[in-house]
Amino acid sequence: MQKRKYRINPTCPNCGEEHCCWLITLSEEEQENLDNYYRVNEKYHKGNSHIVNMLYDIEHKPLVIKRSLICSQCDEEFEAIVTLFQEDEINYRNKDTIPRGFYPVDDD
Repeated sequence: MQKRKYRINPTCPNCGEEHCCWLITLSEEEQENLDNYYRVNEKYHKGNSHIVNMLYDIEHKPLVIKRSLICSQCDEEFEAIVTLFQEDEINYRNKDTIPRGFYPVDDD
């Protein structure tokens, strides 16, 4: 089974770079915890709009992970603690959202 990939983008505490993103995979236990969170809360999520579900998830934090990362701008290694949501999964689709990372933002 191919592991699912997630995008995270914590800010570098050394140089302040906030536009870098890393693709990560979860351990089996982390993936199970994330899947269980959404499975347990499926009935709640089903009856609400996407924004209400996002606010609920922000408050209840589906999965909090810690990763060691290296900034691509200043090459400093740092530890990041990040809350992960199902929307952070690469290729995640939901009819109420625009997929992250698929559409360029114009400067005009």
